[in-house]
Parts: sequence; structure tokens; C-alpha cells
Amino acid sequence: MNVSNMPDGQKRARIDWTDDRKREFVDLWNRVDPHKVADHFGMPRATAFAMASRFRSEGMDVHYRPMGTRHVPLYDADRAKLTDMLARLCVRFGTTPEDVLGNGRKHDGRHAAKRALIWAGHELLGLSWKQVGLFFGGANHTTMIWCAKHVSEAGKIAARAAYDCVTETAEAA
Repeated sequence: MNVSNMPDGQKRARIDWTDDRKREFVDLWNRVDPHKVADHFGMPRATAFAMASRFRSEGMDVHYRPMGTRHVPLYDADRAKLTDMLARLCVRFGTTPEDVLGNGRKHDGRHAAKRALIWAGHELLGLSWKQVGLFFGGANHTTMIWCAKHVSEAGKIAARAAYDCVTETAEAA
């Protein structure tokens, strides 16, 4: 990395983009928040997004992220717990996983199960609203907040029971 004087008189780091540095950038970009990547490389955030676009055009496997978004992954372990809880809640509320994960408008057991699962994902598993939304096909986090606010007490009890079963199963393994 060399330091160069910019036209505005400031000194900024100029990165020598070797293949190893490119791979390091892409690896970080695909794993963590893009803003942390920019800070790590000591560049403005807009420059980091431009570099990601440049590397993508060079054929590197760079995940697309619009400027201003933050990457929040839903890890496989959390997805497995949510899937297991979904199956248990479906049995409890007499519905199917497809109905709960779908976009139907009927207010029956599927909505009770969906609200209970959303509430449990955030309150019991500690996932962010965006991560819970990813489980539901990328649903907006505000939708997740609304659903969690409208979960019934019976739904919370069922969700706690499903969570207890899932954590006991994980501890036994």
C-alpha cells in the first residue's frame, strides 16, 4: 500500500491490487458488512462498492449488494432450528409448512403458527428481524415486527414449547 497526494491535498492510501489482495477483498465482501470492508481497506464506502463492481465485471465471484445495504446472513444452524420449530408449530396449529411460509391471506392456524415462529426466531433464538425475514423468503423486517407484536399468548406458549424441544434435541446430539 502506498500513500499518494490527491488533488484535494489529502493523503490517501493507494492499494496495489494484487491477486491476493483482490481475493482478500472479495472474501471479506462476501462474508461481512460492506462498510467494514471499506474500513478494513481504508477507503471510502462508495469506493468499496465500486471495487466490488469492478471485480464482479472481471469475473470474480462477488455477491451483488446495492449501495447502502448491509449483509445479514441466515446461517444454516439457525435455518435448521427455525425449520424444526416450524414443523412442530405446524403440528400444534394443524397446518403445513407450505401454508405458513406462503403468502396466503386467510386468518386461520397458519397465521398463528407464522406469528409464533417469527416471535420465537427473534425473542428466543436471538435473530435479527432481517434474518427472520430471510427465512420467510426475504420478507421485509417491518412485516416481521408487526407479526411479532400481534402474536397471541397461546402462540408464545407453543413457540416456547417448540423451542424447548429443538434445544433439547440439539443438546442431546
